[in-house]
Amino acid sequence: MIVTTAEQVKASNPDAVYICDPVIGNEEVGSFVMPKIPEVLRERIIPVADIITPNQWELRLLSGRRLSSISETIDAARSLNDRCIVTSCEAEPGRIGNLAGWPEEAWYVETPRLKGKTVGTGDLAAAIVAATHREGPKAALEHMAGTLYDMVYATVSAGLPEMPLIAEQELIVTPRSSFGAVRV
Repeated sequence: MIVTTAEQVKASNPDAVYICDPVIGNEEVGSFVMPKIPEVLRERIIPVADIITPNQWELRLLSGRRLSSISETIDAARSLNDRCIVTSCEAEPGRIGNLAGWPEEAWYVETPRLKGKTVGTGDLAAAIVAATHREGPKAALEHMAGTLYDMVYATVSAGLPEMPLIAEQELIVTPRSSFGAVRV
């Protein structure tokens, strides 16, 4: 149904962009989907996507590759899709990385890692990419990094059980924090 819908929308609107967030799991909890889901994503759904937004753990699972460097992460992402935003990349202690790999360029940005549990950051990341990808991978990545950092900070510092998306909606449009991406 996902593939058929994406193909129908693209056929009726050539400017439509399908962004696939392959929600499978994360480093902390592992997989939380049925065992067949990663294969279905890899073989049927990701090939029709224009952009994918896995976290690094999901990318490792989907690509079947070891990801011990930025270049290995870029290569793994490009093996699945030529436009990919990878979130929650391993970084130096106390930091978290995000990566944008497009066919002609790749960008990397790090932010401080905030302590505390925040659910839904991958969903917010995919939404920001959907809203900003036409500005290019660097701009989309920087906007995403700033918003995610600010929203996680707002959540953790207030001790909230979930992100205050409504109360802090301005952070989605204009993040307070700015993190410069570097070309890799």
